[in-house]
Amino acid sequence: MTEVSFYIFAWHFLLGALSILTLLGWLVYFQSGERSFLYYGLFSSFALIYVITKTPEIYELEIISKFYTSRYLPLSYFLQVIFYHFYFHFVIHFLKLNVLAPVFVRYLKIIINLIIAIAFILLTYSITANKSGFYISFFIFGYIPVILGLALITVTKILRIRGKLKYYIVVGSLLFIGFALMALYHTMNPQGMKAPIAYFFVGLIFENIAFSIGLSIKVKDWYNKMIFHFRENVRIRSNQYGILQKELKIKEKEILEMTRHAEKVRLAKIESDFNNEIHRLQLELLKNQMNPHFIFNALTSVKVFLIDNDKKKAVYYLNKFSKLIRKMLDSYRVEFYTLEEELEILKLYLSIENIRFNSEINIVFSTDPEVDLKSIKIPPMLLQPFVENAIWHGLMLKSDGQKKIIIQVSKENENCFMKIEDNGIGRKLSQESQINRTLKRNSLGLKLVQERLDIFNKQNSLNYHYKTYDLTDSENNAAGTRILIFFEES
Repeated sequence: MTEVSFYIFAWHFLLGALSILTLLGWLVYFQSGERSFLYYGLFSSFALIYVITKTPEIYELEIISKFYTSRYLPLSYFLQVIFYHFYFHFVIHFLKLNVLAPVFVRYLKIIINLIIAIAFILLTYSITANKSGFYISFFIFGYIPVILGLALITVTKILRIRGKLKYYIVVGSLLFIGFALMALYHTMNPQGMKAPIAYFFVGLIFENIAFSIGLSIKVKDWYNKMIFHFRENVRIRSNQYGILQKELKIKEKEILEMTRHAEKVRLAKIESDFNNEIHRLQLELLKNQMNPHFIFNALTSVKVFLIDNDKKKAVYYLNKFSKLIRKMLDSYRVEFYTLEEELEILKLYLSIENIRFNSEINIVFSTDPEVDLKSIKIPPMLLQPFVENAIWHGLMLKSDGQKKIIIQVSKENENCFMKIEDNGIGRKLSQESQINRTLKRNSLGLKLVQERLDIFNKQNSLNYHYKTYDLTDSENNAAGTRILIFFEES
């Protein structure tokens, strides 16, 4: 391979690698907020721009040719000043030198900020006076020795700190410095070397490879910390629900005992206790991200039965309510339910929630006989937010006509899917109603559903997902909402 061919190959390889690494650096920064990725994104972005200005002559780009024969030629050298500047900031934040060596970092920042200020002033003068040679001389004989010495001092300082990440910076920096010096030497002594900048490109390639490996290790550490905090939150939440479960069992026994004594004095006391209990449970369940409106409605219905001295109905609905609460609490101890178990919980929830509508909601369940409900595993309590939205945001706001929810499990092309459909007012009218209402409910259920699906899919190599459709009638008026949940493998 000739020198020119190697230069062209190195240019193409570096252009592609820097494009990918720059994009990844910015994406990780916007996801994590980690400042080391910000400065790496800036460093690689300006390096990429510089590489573009070095487009091989075989492409005959007129704009590049004009650039190198114009008074703006010093901009090519100033691009190097900029990405060297962000190189130091990247190293500082990547290795947390501002914590490990604060005094050194303070002086380092003063020096690099002073250098880039001087370089900018001289750039302005060179372009204005049309003296490109002046700026090139400054860059080669003034800037390069200073920045090289500063880089070597920084590498020496880095070697004294703790941690394995420093080696990726040291190796990448030294490789780049070595190849950059070779490129500079052959540029100043061009005998027999047609494309010395190829050495510079090779140095940039090795440097970015070393930096990207170090950044990938940092991403892994960041991800592991997120997983640790997530598991800690799950553990704490599980303990809280365990305490709540014990309290509910105690209250269940107390309520059953109180129903055996229906005299007026006891009923007055029961009513007072229920009111206090409703408010307490609302606060506790709100802290634990359980829907207080559902708890309130269920217990209020039981209270009404007690006041009406209808003990059988009170005990009947209380048993169903306590069974549902136990199911909810148990769901935080297991990784998954079968679709059959989830549908049982859904039926329990709907039967209790329908009390509020005096059984006005027509609930239709249907299952394809070819679907094995026990073989489909899903995250616990996954379906409840969809049905809750259908009731609260669709059917509750519907003023006339029959209220209906259809829950259907079907199979198509070896893949199972589930339909949850209501004939409520639709999402658009529901959103407008939420804006006009004084009390607004925080609808975070579907966001949590998506987050749980993402984690469940990743852990089990699945592709569970859902889609939402707005239904309309023949006159294009809103006629409800349809949710399709697909249980597919990756």
